[in-house]
Amino acid sequence: MRNPRTRGQEKILDVLDIVGKFGFASPENITLASGAKMRGYGERLHKQGLLTKGEVSGLVVKGKAVTKIYGLSKKGAGLVGLEPVDIWKISVSRMAHTLITQKIVIEAFKKSIIPCAGLATDYTVEPQGAGMHFRPDATLLCHALVEEDAFVGVHIEVELSGKSGGELDRFLAKLHRSMCLVHFESTQLMNHYLRKLEECDIKNELTKWFKRGDGNYVPDGVLRFAELDFSGVYFQAPDQRHNVHDWLFDQAI
Repeated sequence: MRNPRTRGQEKILDVLDIVGKFGFASPENITLASGAKMRGYGERLHKQGLLTKGEVSGLVVKGKAVTKIYGLSKKGAGLVGLEPVDIWKISVSRMAHTLITQKIVIEAFKKSIIPCAGLATDYTVEPQGAGMHFRPDATLLCHALVEEDAFVGVHIEVELSGKSGGELDRFLAKLHRSMCLVHFESTQLMNHYLRKLEECDIKNELTKWFKRGDGNYVPDGVLRFAELDFSGVYFQAPDQRHNVHDWLFDQAI
């Protein structure tokens, strides 16, 4: 049995790792990652010189105001082999997306988030966009429940505002044949995406898009929707969760 000192050190490293991979974290997410029963764990690590701290304004996540964030200090970064991030250069407009993704990753280590995908054992974060404008998606490595010693990658997408047109087509196409959890800000937003999928199912086509050398996308034929596999894709809103394949089947009955 590990002694309390060892468990405490592991807890600190877990928190530093998730702060470092995402670039920053909220006090709530740090407390959740640490498993601490009381708030203030981020402040504790800040006083130990492991985290930096910054004040933010106008940041609201799930209806709650977030007034400060923490990042890795050089000392903290050295313990987990990551580069420290200057939290003052991170765009506030991207923070909500990051913090929601971060919370989903943390919770995935406590329970299976998708049937047949077991508890997460590791994860990667994939920053998108330019410079310090963080908008990360995450990929979880989960120990599969269906086969011993097998692992499965679960991709996390967070949607806070609706896509339309070609952007929505490209988003839906990339979910094809993946195991993925898409978290929506609201049920209304999730239903917008589901109805688009239903429309594609009825027409049996999803527009393909080609990226030109100038960075713009142009239509490039169609994908036969009946040939696309969404069996591993789950849409989740605050009060609902649907397997996309099963939902489309129910609508067709």
